[in-house]
Amino acid sequence: IVYVKGSNNIFKTYYSGPDAGVITITRFDYPVISGIFNCTLYNRDNPSETMHVTDGRFDINLITLNN
Repeated sequence: IVYVKGSNNIFKTYYSGPDAGVITITRFDYPVISGIFNCTLYNRDNPSETMHVTDGRFDINLITLNN
């Protein structure tokens, strides 16, 4: 889920759909998981409006994930 704040201070909510992207884990060295991703997201209120995320990257520390 992605929330985007527009210039009019109204938020739009985007969701992924089936087969909407790819996640590749590039490092799994407990407690850190790292990877890259790309995906297409769909506006909850207008599914014909899409957002394309390319060259996404993440680093997750499992110890601090819920803090």
